[in-house]
Amino acid sequence: MTVDQLFGRAILRLRLYFGWSQRELGRRARLHQSTISRVEAGKQAGLSLKRLFAICRALRVVDVDLVTRKPSVPPTDLEIMLSGDRWARAVATADRKLLASRNAGRKPDE
Repeated sequence: MTVDQLFGRAILRLRLYFGWSQRELGRRARLHQSTISRVEAGKQAGLSLKRLFAICRALRVVDVDLVTRKPSVPPTDLEIMLSGDRWARAVATADRKLLASRNAGRKPDE
């Protein structure tokens, strides 16, 4: 997996963790939704530092580590009871979306 893809997956996971759409993250980072889409897919060649920091700032990221871990602020017991583990759900959804986008356009094996 390339650095662009690792970064994109981390951004997708965090966005889903916060429950934001690509449009909402774009609004918060002052970037177009299509830019967020390309970043998440690992297809944004030459991402500028300005855009990189805008996305990180919007997602409240203060330290970049390409091996994403569960956020350090744990959910309350009530949040877990009402909505389950948001991080596990965000990771699973991100992985499913990325796999689907990679397989788009490919013919299924017969």
